[in-house]
Amino acid sequence: MSEIPPVVLEQLAGMQRRIEWGGKLHPMAPAAQSVSQRVLTDLPPGAVEPIIQVLGPEEGPQELNGFLRDAWTPSGEEGSALELVERMKAFVREGYSCRLTWGTTWDRVVVPENLDVRWLYGEGRYEWRMRFVVLSVDGERVRDTRDVRPSRTTMQQRGAEAETLADAILATQQSYPR
Repeated sequence: MSEIPPVVLEQLAGMQRRIEWGGKLHPMAPAAQSVSQRVLTDLPPGAVEPIIQVLGPEEGPQELNGFLRDAWTPSGEEGSALELVERMKAFVREGYSCRLTWGTTWDRVVVPENLDVRWLYGEGRYEWRMRFVVLSVDGERVRDTRDVRPSRTTMQQRGAEAETLADAILATQQSYPR
């Protein structure tokens, strides 16, 4: 019997954290994912049939879930189940694009969107569910990735633009007599 490859989540920027769920930590089935086709339908006045325009596929959210127990975490790098939960939370809080792989089955660029963790009765036992926004599948972009995580320079430029706009509004208000 061949061993099931681990599911790996790696940050592409920032701290470049990495989580590997393998063995008993492997996410459970079903791993939810969906895809839909974006279609625009228009019925102009006087037309007998609608005009249908196919805009392309759109990936729905990717969802993984599983259980963590202190007894299952490998000694050394991963630490306790609680430490692994904290690392998972850091992925969501930081909001960087990540690569999500599972052997040769999945290769996606995602952004962790949500993490739900439930403490189960007993020490070091947790149930988790993590939801991702899918940006690309097998190297093919499925969502516009600009400004997924604005850089500090971009945020500073936006701040300068806002200050310039505020100054212009203030100058306009002061030029009118009250």
